Amino acid sequence: MHFGEDAHGKNKDAGAGWVKFRRIKTDRSTPIESLEWAKPINWCTQYPVKTEVVMVIAAPTGPNPSAVAADSKFPGFYYFGPINHHEAINHNASPIVSDVDVITKATTKALGYEEQANSSPDTAPDEININKHGIAFTSTPNIFPLQPLYGDNIMHGRWGNSIRFSCSQPNPEGFDELDPTKGYLENPWSDNENNVGEDPILIIRNGQSDEMRDINLAGTTAPPPTFENLKTDKSSIWMTDGQTINSLNELLNDTTEDGSGIATTNVIKANGLGNVFNDYGKATPQVIIASDRLIFTSKDDEILLLGKNGIGLAADNDIVIESNDTITISAPVIELVGEVKYGTGGKAIDGEKLIELLEDLIDEVMGLSVITATGPGAAQPSPALQGIKDKLDDALSSGDDQA
Repeated sequence: MHFGEDAHGKNKDAGAGWVKFRRIKTDRSTPIESLEWAKPINWCTQYPVKTEVVMVIAAPTGPNPSAVAADSKFPGFYYFGPINHHEAINHNASPIVSDVDVITKATTKALGYEEQANSSPDTAPDEININKHGIAFTSTPNIFPLQPLYGDNIMHGRWGNSIRFSCSQPNPEGFDELDPTKGYLENPWSDNENNVGEDPILIIRNGQSDEMRDINLAGTTAPPPTFENLKTDKSSIWMTDGQTINSLNELLNDTTEDGSGIATTNVIKANGLGNVFNDYGKATPQVIIASDRLIFTSKDDEILLLGKNGIGLAADNDIVIESNDTITISAPVIELVGEVKYGTGGKAIDGEKLIELLEDLIDEVMGLSVITATGPGAAQPSPALQGIKDKLDDALSSGDDQA
């Protein structure tokens, strides 16, 4: 495959994504410089690696205005594919296609290798051909395919990334061996005692689990085609329409030291914001984003978090809110649970305890003994001190006192 003009200024007249193709029966001995170009049939393209089989069709063509010297070559062929020759996800290189290009001149060693390698023409063929599927292509044989369901549209990347367009598919009724409240083929988003179906779901996944990458795809211990999993997949986004997500249960409830769940959620649950910990999305359309780290950044404007029924933030370690300007918290009641500090090491005042201390102090002052003309005696209580004491309780604010 060609990537446009290479590092040596060659192939200026070839466009990005073009391939030189070899007809399986008639071009076995054709040197690479004599092979014809084909370009992608459209911009939703799976680009082939070397020796994969593609379908090539002839069709009218025209110039590419963004290509270098685009008016010098208009390939009349288009390709799509590659063909799923041996049903592998990472590559489908075919043994019926030669992976060694025909060399026609001893003095031009590099002619037998595709220019997209950006290798020097003096590089020895043995050094170039270490990876027969393409110089920079990483062959990973243990990428497992996803288990399809009826009507699914699935786009597989070569390295464990995928997009699935699917829906709820519980087991059909009328089969004694199948539980109609469970997902068909044990798919992890269709368990529901109401046996609902046809609700759409969209799953974007980037990277299968490390455990699966350690399993030999061709070995006896290899699992069948798999389903996505929020806990074990590297990064994923699930857009649901009320499905019960089984792997969300696994994700949230693994609260061990190295687990994926957050243990510090008692207050969230106590305030009625933790329904997801019980129903795992049932009957609630939701978007679930899971990864080892999430970064939300606004380059030029605000980030808004809006929750119709509430917003819950929880962490097993620190939560830091920092601003170079004002932080405003507005609510009829602001409840602080736990020790409150101001500044580094400074502590906040407990209002109720302070009132008790001030009342005790006033009582002590009002009960002091004094020396009179006739000897020691009790001081007359000060109406002002009594008035201050009466007002102390009013110094404690509550939500009921707010307008």
